[in-house]
Amino acid sequence: MSHFLWKDDATLILNCHVQPKASRNALVGLYGKHLKVQISAPPIDGKADSYLLKYIAGEFGVAQRQVTLLRGESSRQKTLEITGPQKIPKAAMVGPPSENSPIHATELSRTPCRATSGSLDSRFYP
Repeated sequence: MSHFLWKDDATLILNCHVQPKASRNALVGLYGKHLKVQISAPPIDGKADSYLLKYIAGEFGVAQRQVTLLRGESSRQKTLEITGPQKIPKAAMVGPPSENSPIHATELSRTPCRATSGSLDSRFYP
């Protein structure tokens, strides 16, 4: 299973391992099968979750309302949905959506990851 999955051409599912109360905010790299995200907010009363959504929205160039926490409200392992990402940070290590075979919501439970093929999509990699 990969740390990312394109639900369709405009929706990215991202599996994260969050390190709250870090000294800086950063996309660190892979941590097992998750993207490690360091955030400076403390893990108290959902502050880390709301800060994570704000940080990820900024990194992917979308409004905060376009980032949704799907799973992991009280866990370090979180699954996020990002609708219409305008940019893909290199540190996120996410490939572009494949032009040939979009994965639909009904296939998410059956398909562990999405293979990417072809050249990089110029919408995400200028």
